[in-house]
Amino acid sequence: MPHNSIKKEDDDILLPTLIDDRANAVPDRLYCAYIEPGHASVEDGLRKVTYGHFANSVNRCAWWLEKELGKGQNFETLAYVGPSDIRYAIMTLAAVKIGYKVRLFK
Repeated sequence: MPHNSIKKEDDDILLPTLIDDRANAVPDRLYCAYIEPGHASVEDGLRKVTYGHFANSVNRCAWWLEKELGKGQNFETLAYVGPSDIRYAIMTLAAVKIGYKVRLFK
């Protein structure tokens, strides 16, 4: 089954669920690639993230947030202040998984 496009039945699936589904179906497929700050060349700083690694990062973050804060009750807002990189996506999806939303700051 091809996973290169979103199917019609995916219209109402939350993004954290879609990421988990993709991670289960094609864990080694590339989710994204980025260049780490401070590297002068693509060869030195390019980092590739698969769906499997990304989903695991989201789940670890969700586990830690839930351990520290408990489950969200009324979709409370969490503030995230940090570098503008993949951690934004990880934090946002992890928070949604446990019942929070995130306010992102640079």
